[in-house]
Amino acid sequence: SRSGAGLALFRPGLLAGFGFWHVADAVFSHWLLGLHRIRPASEAPLLWDLLFLGLGLASLGAAFLSSRRPPRNPALPCAVVLAAGLAAAIPWR
Repeated sequence: SRSGAGLALFRPGLLAGFGFWHVADAVFSHWLLGLHRIRPASEAPLLWDLLFLGLGLASLGAAFLSSRRPPRNPALPCAVVLAAGLAAAIPWR
């Protein structure tokens, strides 16, 4: 269908932009410039920074895979990355 083709073109760009932002923010803001941390009050702030970086890398990987071959469910890569992001944002104690 026509809307499915539009989503197929939009999805890799959305995932790539989301992933690139997370990777760039983790590398530059968290580590090189030391502007902020994801959870500075945590006992392991580096773990949270690495999870944030991992979310970005997963998004970039999903963008690459979804641009190479369309999945059966076009919304699945976006849903997986967004679910992972929401799970990482929950204040685990």
